Amino acid sequence: MVVGGVALLALAVGGSAIMSTYWLMASVASTRESAHNLDGFYRGVIDVQAFDRRVIRKAMDPAAGPGVTDDVRTTREKLNGTLQFLASIDPVLAPEVPALRDRLVQHIADGSALADRPPTDPADLLRRIDGYTDDTRQLGRMAAELRGQIGDSLDAASAGAASFAQRLRFATVLALLVTLLLAGQLYRYLTRSISRPISQHIDLLQRIASGDTSVGVPGLRRPDEIGTLARVVEALRLQTELKNELDAKVRAGAVEKERQTRIETAIHEFRLHVASALERMGAFTASFEGLAGELTQAAQIVDQHTRSAAMSAAQTSKDVGSIDHSAKQLEQSVEKIATQIGEASGIVRRATEMTTVTQGSISKLAASGARIESVLALIQSIAQQTNLLALNATIEAARAGEAGRGFAVVAAEVKSLAAATAKATDGITGTVHDIVGSGAQAVQAMAEIDSIVAEISGVTDQIAGAIEQQTVATAEIASSISSAAAGAGQLDQSLALTAGTADGTSVAAMRVLADAREMGQLASEFRTSVDRFLREVQAA
Repeated sequence: MVVGGVALLALAVGGSAIMSTYWLMASVASTRESAHNLDGFYRGVIDVQAFDRRVIRKAMDPAAGPGVTDDVRTTREKLNGTLQFLASIDPVLAPEVPALRDRLVQHIADGSALADRPPTDPADLLRRIDGYTDDTRQLGRMAAELRGQIGDSLDAASAGAASFAQRLRFATVLALLVTLLLAGQLYRYLTRSISRPISQHIDLLQRIASGDTSVGVPGLRRPDEIGTLARVVEALRLQTELKNELDAKVRAGAVEKERQTRIETAIHEFRLHVASALERMGAFTASFEGLAGELTQAAQIVDQHTRSAAMSAAQTSKDVGSIDHSAKQLEQSVEKIATQIGEASGIVRRATEMTTVTQGSISKLAASGARIESVLALIQSIAQQTNLLALNATIEAARAGEAGRGFAVVAAEVKSLAAATAKATDGITGTVHDIVGSGAQAVQAMAEIDSIVAEISGVTDQIAGAIEQQTVATAEIASSISSAAAGAGQLDQSLALTAGTADGTSVAAMRVLADAREMGQLASEFRTSVDRFLREVQAA
C-alpha cells in the first residue's frame, strides 16, 4: 500500500512535470513566432529606409525614368508585407504595435503622395522632404522602442525557461528518488535516460546564458519529455542568437552615425577652402578689368599716332609734287637736294623697320589675348563642373535627411559662387575679345602705314632720279623739299610714339598673361580641393 501511494505520488509529480513541459512548449512556440515576426519587421524597417530614398529621389527629379517609379511601387508592396508582420506580433509583448502600424500606413501614404505629386516650389519641396524625413526618424525611434520591448520580453522568457528548467530538474530528481524506492534497476535506467540528459541541457542553458550560441543541442528528435526539453533549449538558443544579431545591428547604426560626423567635418573644411579660393579669384578678376582698360587706352593712342603719321605722309607727298613747278632752278641745288633725299630715304627705311617691329608686337598682343581666352574658357568649364557637383551634392544631402541638411546649404552656396564665377568670366571674355579686335585693327593700320612708307620710298627714288637729270633748281623747289623733310620728321616722331605705345601694350599684355597663369593655378587648386573633398566623402 505504501508502495502504491508512493507510485501515485510519483505519477502525480510526473504528470505535473508533463503539463508544465507542454505549457513551456506553447510559450516557446509563441516566443519563437514573435521573434520571427520581429525579424520580419526589422527587414521591413530596412525596406522603409529604401522606400524613403526612392521617394526623395522621385520627388527631387520628377522627370526620372520608369525605373524609379517601379522601384517606389515595388518597395511599397514590400512594406505591405511588413504591415502583416506587425499585425501578427503578439500585443502582449509590445502594446505599441497598433499605433506603430497606423503610423507606418500613414507614412507610406505620405511617401506615395510625395513621389507621385511633388511640389513645384523648391522651398516647399525641401520643407516636405524635411517633414517626411522627420517622420522617418520618429518611426525609427518607435521601432527601436518596440525592439527593446520585445527584447525585454525575450529576455524574460529566457529567464522563465531557465527557472522552469530548474524546477523541472528538482521534480525529476524527486521522481528519481521515489523510483529508487520502487526498484534499484529502474533507478539505474532512469539515471541513464533522464538525469544525465537533463544535466547536459542545464549545462547547455548555462553556456547559452553566457552568450555561447554555437552549441549543439542533442535529443531534438526524441518523442519524450527530454526531447521536448531539448527543443525548448534549442528555441532559447535561437532567441539568444537573434538578440545578438539585433545588438550587432545597433552597433552598426552607431558606426553609421560616426561616418556622418566625418562627412560633416570634411564639408566644413571644403567650405573654408572654396571661400578662400573664390576670394582670390575675385581679386584677379578686378585686376583683369584694370588691365583691359589699359590695353584699350593703348590701342586708342596707337590709332591717334597712326592717323598723325598718315597726315604727315600726305603733306610730304603734296610738297614733293610742287617740284614740277620749279624745275628751272633745280640745277643750282642738285647736290644739296640729293643729300637731303638720301637722308629722307634713311628716315623712310628706319620708319619701315619700326613699323615692322610695332606690327610684330601687336601680333604678339593678339596671340596673348587668344591664350587668355583659352584660360578663361578653362575657368568657365571649371565653374560648370562645380555647378554640377553642387547639384549632385544637393541630391545626396536630400537623401541623407537631417544629417545632410548642412551639406545642402553648403552645396547651394557652392552653386551660387560657381554661377558668379561663370558670370564674371563671361565679362572678362567679352573684354578680351575687344582687346583682340583692337589689336587686329592696329595690325591692319600698321600694314597700311608700311604701304604708305613704301610708296614714299618709291617717290623719293623717283625724285632722286629726276634730280640727277635736272640742271636748274628754284627756291620754291628748295622750300618744298624742306617742307617734305619736316613732314618726314613728323612721320618719324609719330612712328616713334607708336612704337612706345606698342611697348606699353606689350607690357600690359605680359601682365595679363601673368595674371591669367595665376588664375589657372588657382583653378587647379580649386579642382584639387574638390577632388580631395570627394575622396573624403567616399572614404567616410
